[in-house]
Amino acid sequence: MANHQPNAITVVHKFIRQELFAAAGLLARATPADSAEVLQSLNAIAVVLRRHAEMEDRTLEPQLRQLDRAFANHMAEDHRHLEKQLSRVLVQAEDLEPSQDGLCRELLARLHLDWLKFVGEYLLHLDDEERLLFARLETLPPPSFVGQSASAMPVGERREFLAKLVLAINPAELKLVRSALTPEQQDAIGV
Repeated sequence: MANHQPNAITVVHKFIRQELFAAAGLLARATPADSAEVLQSLNAIAVVLRRHAEMEDRTLEPQLRQLDRAFANHMAEDHRHLEKQLSRVLVQAEDLEPSQDGLCRELLARLHLDWLKFVGEYLLHLDDEERLLFARLETLPPPSFVGQSASAMPVGERREFLAKLVLAINPAELKLVRSALTPEQQDAIGV
């Protein structure tokens, strides 16, 4: 990666990694009283991961398929596998019942391990994208695309997303993301 330039996907990948680790931390500390928060957190990150996979399938997969059909098939299979793993973890989280203390603690411990396994597989997938996929593609969307996407979000969702994003990216990337926000949007969220 001698000539690494930030792009929208690496910016989003940093955000995703932060969210994966935040959920892992929550699960590591969780007690039965945290069951609702665990489910809410996992459902929220599932939305992010699914949107991201859909965006990649829609925008990057066709380019990759023209360049390297076998690698495109590998990446598509990764997406299918990761979706199955994510769905399985979400079903486990839905089974948490805080009133059954012992069973709930056992399920939380298993859910934590299963989440960490999922995170490991997801991180390897992101690594494949950044090291192998990006090298095959001629162009990637600029970081300002993340700001453009955020501009289209409802105010509350945009505020929450950008507040988390600020913690995941470096100042140069943040400047590029901000360039796509109006001054009012920047002021409203404090970035």
